[in-house]
Amino acid sequence: MERIARFAISNYKGKDMKYVTEIRVNRTEVHGSGCFQSTYVSNFTLPVPRRQLEVPAPGGAPPGGESSFPPRER
Repeated sequence: MERIARFAISNYKGKDMKYVTEIRVNRTEVHGSGCFQSTYVSNFTLPVPRRQLEVPAPGGAPPGGESSFPPRER
């Protein structure tokens, strides 16, 4: 699951990548059928390395005067 998260980080080219702080991968497997089903759930969270390098400005404001939320579409 870590490989999937790293693949997502390296291949995502969206404009909102600067707002992404972590990648979460969730997996659910169902084995068996009918009354004999077993469900296995797995979760993995990977922080985005590029976001860890940024240091928050004093007062909690994001660096560069940017808003911490993506811009709204009109």
